[in-house]
Amino acid sequence: MRRAVNVAAAVALLIAGIAGALWSRSHQILINKTGSLRNWGYIVDVGRLPERGEMVAFMPPSNPYYSETFVKIVGGVPGDVVEREGQTYRVAGRPIGEAKETSARGLPLAPGPTGVLPPGHYFVYAPHKDSYDSRYAEIGWVPAAAVLGAARPIL
Repeated sequence: MRRAVNVAAAVALLIAGIAGALWSRSHQILINKTGSLRNWGYIVDVGRLPERGEMVAFMPPSNPYYSETFVKIVGGVPGDVVEREGQTYRVAGRPIGEAKETSARGLPLAPGPTGVLPPGHYFVYAPHKDSYDSRYAEIGWVPAAAVLGAARPIL
């Protein structure tokens, strides 16, 4: 009887280990280190491309501020028109927010691209006044190749 319990326990541990390994390939947990979004962490569905309004985890291009994975909101998808009037950005006719001329550290910020989002690219943003996102040239439109996956907040 004791041997049957040990075998059952070993099988349960093996199944849990396999399930955990599969989950870790398809999901990741990211910790939020900035104030641009209010949640402390996110579960990323690795490989799943986001839709408008969803959050997305991506690797930003090389920039002077951050080198870690970003989580932002998808404000624009391929085919949407991105417009800028003064410092105000609109995507598909919806206001996204204001771009700043300098960073919180006082460094100049160049405005991001405008026009029609090409296939495989996203306009990303966060509502925080200091969010570093597609409103700035250093981030720009995020290519699908840089996307880790769609993200969901951990409450």
